[in-house]
Amino acid sequence: MVCEDVCPTYTVDKEFLIQAADICEALTNLTYLIRMDSGEPGRVQSYVEMVEERTHALGSLLHAIAGEDGPQ
Repeated sequence: MVCEDVCPTYTVDKEFLIQAADICEALTNLTYLIRMDSGEPGRVQSYVEMVEERTHALGSLLHAIAGEDGPQ
């Protein structure tokens, strides 16, 4: 089953997909860095802050594409 089967009138915005993919890639990379630097609390804290920023950005992007105001 693909999206067209469920919602045939929905079109995917290419720019949205690119931005979402970039954020997901950043989250994957940060997860890797957290694992590699687990013995460095300062670095891990910095990475976690970046994860929080990227997660917030993804949420805002999803709310924007849905036409809703996201969390502030």
